[in-house]
Amino acid sequence: MSHECAGIQVESGTKLSAPLQHLKDEHPILLGMMDELENLAGQLKTAEDAHTNLLRLREEVVLFMEVLLPHSEKEEGFLFPMLGSYIGKETGPIVVMEYEHEMAKKNFEAYLKGTFHIDETVTTKEAEKLYNRVIEGCSILISHFHKEENVLFPMAENILSDVDKAKLAKHYKVS
Repeated sequence: MSHECAGIQVESGTKLSAPLQHLKDEHPILLGMMDELENLAGQLKTAEDAHTNLLRLREEVVLFMEVLLPHSEKEEGFLFPMLGSYIGKETGPIVVMEYEHEMAKKNFEAYLKGTFHIDETVTTKEAEKLYNRVIEGCSILISHFHKEENVLFPMAENILSDVDKAKLAKHYKVS
């Protein structure tokens, strides 16, 4: 399937080079973790003992963030700036990708902050707001991964030079 993004023709079925495939290959693990987070948050939302349940979900969010943050850094620290040097960093896909990273992280961080010193008097309404932060963070990232896999990564494959891809491979320690 072919479409245009930022004035560049993109083939979503494009075979990816090793560093871009490496990023894409990290998505299923993160998607699986998000599926579990969403399911757990949805179940716990309606359960009794909000305090215990929020802390239980907190442990899972911490584990998720330990996997998410290194993945995000690979994109924000290397791929986005490199691709931005070709297509611009002020408007377009890179701005959207960075914004989505920021919004997803803000949701998870708000949950973690909100549950850091939570006490047993947490109300159902307060708990629901916190659960919704996790669900929203997951929702943002699921859509974000779809955009990366179908637009950004194929675009990067077509735009980046072999030298750029070799630099990414070195940073990501893939061959």
